Amino acid sequence: MTRLLYMKTPILLFLFALLVTSASGSVLSVGNGQVNATSELASMNITLDSAPDGLMDYNLSVTIDDPSIATIKNVAFPPWAITTETSLLPSSFCWLNATTGPGTNITTETTLVTITLEGLSGGTTPVSLAVYSMRDDYSNEINPSIINGAFTVNAPVLPNADFSANTTTGVAPLTVAFTDESTGTAPLTYAWDFEDNGTVDETTKNATHTYLAAGNYTVNLTVTGPGGIDSEVRTDYITVTEAPAAPVAAFSANTTTGVAPLTVAFTDESTGAGTKTYEWDFTNDGTVDATTPDAVYTYPSAGTYTVNLTVTNAGGSNSEVKTDYITVTTAPVSPIAAFSANTTSGTAPLTVAFTDASTGTAPLTYAWDFTNDGTVDATTKNATYTYLTAGTYTVNLTVTGPGGTDSEVKSSYITVTSVTPKISAQFTAAPVSGRSPLAVRFTDQSTGTITSYEWDFNNDGMVDSRIKNPLKFFTSAGEYTVQLTVRGPDGTDQEVKNQYIDVTAKPLRPIAFFSANTLSGAAPLNVTFTDKSYNNPDSYLWKFGDGTTSTLKNPSHTYPVPGYYKVSLTASNAAGSSSMAMNVYVTSS
Repeated sequence: MTRLLYMKTPILLFLFALLVTSASGSVLSVGNGQVNATSELASMNITLDSAPDGLMDYNLSVTIDDPSIATIKNVAFPPWAITTETSLLPSSFCWLNATTGPGTNITTETTLVTITLEGLSGGTTPVSLAVYSMRDDYSNEINPSIINGAFTVNAPVLPNADFSANTTTGVAPLTVAFTDESTGTAPLTYAWDFEDNGTVDETTKNATHTYLAAGNYTVNLTVTGPGGIDSEVRTDYITVTEAPAAPVAAFSANTTTGVAPLTVAFTDESTGAGTKTYEWDFTNDGTVDATTPDAVYTYPSAGTYTVNLTVTNAGGSNSEVKTDYITVTTAPVSPIAAFSANTTSGTAPLTVAFTDASTGTAPLTYAWDFTNDGTVDATTKNATYTYLTAGTYTVNLTVTGPGGTDSEVKSSYITVTSVTPKISAQFTAAPVSGRSPLAVRFTDQSTGTITSYEWDFNNDGMVDSRIKNPLKFFTSAGEYTVQLTVRGPDGTDQEVKNQYIDVTAKPLRPIAFFSANTLSGAAPLNVTFTDKSYNNPDSYLWKFGDGTTSTLKNPSHTYPVPGYYKVSLTASNAAGSSSMAMNVYVTSS
């Protein structure tokens, strides 16, 4: 007997290993059901299609996804279920637990439990199954696929009032279009009360109402249908304000003349309250070319252009039309520098009048270097220079125009011999540069016996002051040549300092403008921003849209997280500031 048991042991272990596996391929499903009225009952079977190794027990749940449509009234287990347990009913959720007898092999569709549902309101709700545990006769888990069902109550659906409006704010008179978005079993009737005063203003599905006076208005929509009645009340839903005064359009440009292609930056200077919209027509051809407050436009060809800006707010519209405002010329002729002098030799101090003879398309600018030392001594078309010391001087005139730059250099052109002066005019000034109005104190440093002083602050031949150390206010921008003439018993002498005082005008408010090397890409996305602002800003504030900032002129920024980011640049100088923004879109990698 012992030997027989020894021989059978491996065979039994092999058979047991085959049996102790997880069952698969089974399907657990719940059927569909329907009733034709509320409070009516209908049954639905929860079935398992197969369990070839037996069914020892199962622990399930069933859920009515929309508890307003139906509820589970009761459940019934098959007679072969030995012990059963359920949660309390009626309910939209029910827990189902059963233990079966041995040898309950399922080879065809078999009902594990029958649920009875009661209809509560019209509509269809999903009926969902969940398996917590299901074991065969060998305690192996059965993991069936699940097919959920649905339960339909063929009864009128209670209406759900809902609506939207094409606008909720504006100035009086404000016309609002209301759109019904209610649900429920048809037919539905509508009662609109646009001011919540108890008066039905409209009975159509969609309606339009005009609010004549400023105020906050509550809107009430009541919807009635076979399933009942429902109202949607939106308190202070519509806000109506008084209309502001119409705007006054005005604008300026950073330049009005130039060579094609000519890029012009236009600055809005309009007045008026409230939100304004803009329509720029840079060629007055009836086409709107830009809609931003400030705008940049490039004129590709020569011509004279009229510019029209129309500004609109809730109070009306106004236009400013500047006729023949922009003049664009064709490509210019390259300049050829040339000049002559009224004298080329004499004793120091030797004053020489230089006359420009250059040609080329205007406007031309001039840079005179009377000693060829690399320093610009004058920038006027014709210039006068006094050589104070003996020597031979090379003169260089550089002329710049729209067509380019050219220089004429005359080597050893001026010869100055020395004479020992008995009287010498000399002076200094402080400051020699700044913004208008600029106050400059001139200090005489002349030598010899001086009996009179003649100051000419703008080299126009007129005596502006006769005191020794005068104070002069320069109110206009420009470069000023200053001449001091001193007189005494030993004679007369002059000192001329060309373009000695440099007065600059107040700066213009900058116009922010920038570009980016890319505006979209996968995270992490590195973007390089390039400032292209107008009117010489001297400070920058970048906001990258993710809470970080930069004050660099041309920063780079990395976006590690996907999303939409609004990037803005505020460019500033002493005259003010302006801003520009654009969006960066970062996708997942």
